[in-house]
Amino acid sequence: MRINVCKFVIAIVALSAFCSIRTEASVLLKSSVLVTDGQINGDLLVSSNVEPHLKGELASIQLGYIPDPLGTLTLDKKTLEKKLSEVSGNFEIPEKITVKRTGAILKAAEIIEEIKRYCLSSDDENIVIDVAKVPATIVLPGNLKSYCVETSAQNNLGMKLFTLKADTDGGPFRQLIQVAVSKRVEAAKLVRLAKAGEVITPDMLIKDQVIIKNNKTNLPMSYEKVLGKTLEQFKSAGTIIRESDISDKMAVSRVVAQSEISPVKNISDNFKENMIKPGDSVEYCVNAGGLRLKVPAKAVEGGNPGDEINLINLKNKKRIRGIITENGVVEYAQN
Repeated sequence: MRINVCKFVIAIVALSAFCSIRTEASVLLKSSVLVTDGQINGDLLVSSNVEPHLKGELASIQLGYIPDPLGTLTLDKKTLEKKLSEVSGNFEIPEKITVKRTGAILKAAEIIEEIKRYCLSSDDENIVIDVAKVPATIVLPGNLKSYCVETSAQNNLGMKLFTLKADTDGGPFRQLIQVAVSKRVEAAKLVRLAKAGEVITPDMLIKDQVIIKNNKTNLPMSYEKVLGKTLEQFKSAGTIIRESDISDKMAVSRVVAQSEISPVKNISDNFKENMIKPGDSVEYCVNAGGLRLKVPAKAVEGGNPGDEINLINLKNKKRIRGIITENGVVEYAQN
């Protein structure tokens, strides 16, 4: 009888041990895992029905980190066996486990469309939006739920700062985006060199278009608005006429007014004040067909910006005439 009881007890113990081994051996690790956070711990590799105490132990085992959304981490069997050796359980470990972090991609085209809603007005065809600094793609920390683009900038033209706000299942996302907004406007351009005091006539101009980056001060003037106005200072061919370049006064009245208020100076005083003096080496420039040609020359006469003087072309020794610019360069004087 005693022998039978002992056999029964031994059988029960053996059965319990066998069941325990079977239970531990049934913990199968996933071969692929999708996560929303960058920190990868052991509890992410098992299913939710694992015993709480075992899952708690696994949660304390750090396996790696995925810094970027849509990034992946590959764990091999040997590494996992070493990492999980301190956990009280048996595991079936695949040869490799791939962990991928969730994320979404927002393309530049979608962002630009939102930016245009803020920048474009009734004058759409003349507005130029430089989106070179908008990223080609923006990686979000999770699947995209909604997004918007906002700005508090009050300026119509110039640099504007926008904020991209996105709501994802990986948390909120913010990114600053900078764009440059400019405008194409009509402008009057000189086709020849013009002196201070000259009245602007149609033969001196062509209509052109320029890009402006602000609409505050010293804007380019249109062809129609500059006709009949007087140039305040010397301007070379190709110059775009701006508000600060012109005066409503006629050239003659301007000269008379100056002679009335200016004290008489002797010749030696004028010579001392000349920017260019006879014998000075100067740079002689000619604008032709969009090209700017530079020739070394020697001044025969002295003068200041706006004065027309005689020079000698040092290459062919011929006499030439030009007008002194503000920086001391002499430009071809068209008769």
